[in-house]
Amino acid sequence: MGVGLTPMPVLRLAAAVVGVAGLFLPATLRPAGPAALIAWCYHGAAGLLLLLALRPLASPSSGGVAAVAGMVFGAPVQRALRWCYIVGVTAGQAVVATVGGHLVAAAASAPWVQLPATLVILAGAAVATAGGWRAPAWVSPAGFAAVIACILAGSTVALSGAGAAAFSWPQLAVIAVFAFVGWESVLRLAAPPVWAVAAAAGAVAAIYLSAATLPHDGTAGPAGRALMALAAIVCAVACQRNVAMVADLAVADRAGVEATATGRGRTRAVVAGACALVAAGGAVLIGQERISVFSVLLIPGAMGLAVFVTAALAGAHAGRGWARACALLAAAAYLTLLPFAGYPAWLAVILFVLAFAVSGGRHALVLPRFLRRLPRRSERSG
Repeated sequence: MGVGLTPMPVLRLAAAVVGVAGLFLPATLRPAGPAALIAWCYHGAAGLLLLLALRPLASPSSGGVAAVAGMVFGAPVQRALRWCYIVGVTAGQAVVATVGGHLVAAAASAPWVQLPATLVILAGAAVATAGGWRAPAWVSPAGFAAVIACILAGSTVALSGAGAAAFSWPQLAVIAVFAFVGWESVLRLAAPPVWAVAAAAGAVAAIYLSAATLPHDGTAGPAGRALMALAAIVCAVACQRNVAMVADLAVADRAGVEATATGRGRTRAVVAGACALVAAGGAVLIGQERISVFSVLLIPGAMGLAVFVTAALAGAHAGRGWARACALLAAAAYLTLLPFAGYPAWLAVILFVLAFAVSGGRHALVLPRFLRRLPRRSERSG
């Protein structure tokens, strides 16, 4: 097989996107019927546009979406995206740990262990992160394979699924953003070919549509319980990796303040503990049904949309031709969903405003100026 035809970029992209969400979100949204299917298809199309827009910027040394946006739009936007990740990922861990707790309870056939298992997952994530533990590289593909196995076997769970029918498809699409965070990882690949990003988008869409239509009652018997236990481990590892990412982002945000390894380690430990504590509070409220899982998922949904819109605009600025057209269409597709996020959409706006305020007004980006710069960029690229 030639280098240009290697499936590795497809697998890396799919594994970066498909994770814990596949274990619960398609089953949770299924009662919404056709509206949920429209939401899944919408994200498949929008994700393809975003991948095609970001592909020209892809490089192992890119530094990720925040770094790329910072190079294009300035330091305040880079900081704003970090903050969006911190807020969205922290809120999302309440759901990730809750799913893990449900899976443990299902595997043990003991509903009472759900909340204790949820809290243990969060505490373990905080302790492991504070201790500097890093998941090895093989964890991501292994977790991806485990999620696929659980989907095919029907060993998934539904959280408050009946409530999904009350949402319109754009609202469901905002909630479903949780399942698609990871598209931006294409920026860390080495010049992925067009066919690879298209295949990755199609594979991810097919996986989620399969999970949304296949039955999820495969918990009976030893095999089903074993898969549930495996899925719970996937949730625990994903929670730790996400808490570690929040800690890393906080350290990066304080790069000019914490110059020593001791200071950075202290920041990681404090942020990891705070992230787990906030997520634990959310998980308890979910478990007591004081808030719905949908209300929580709107927060990472809004933060993810803010990241996707910014990334697409960066692609529009740096790209040309059909890549720029894809970038503008992707930005429009995600921006259209943002008002349906409710108050978390305003939270994303506030984070951007605060980032500019903290960084000073010298880097302010005015939309007309940005639009005027696009043709000049195209001429230089030609």
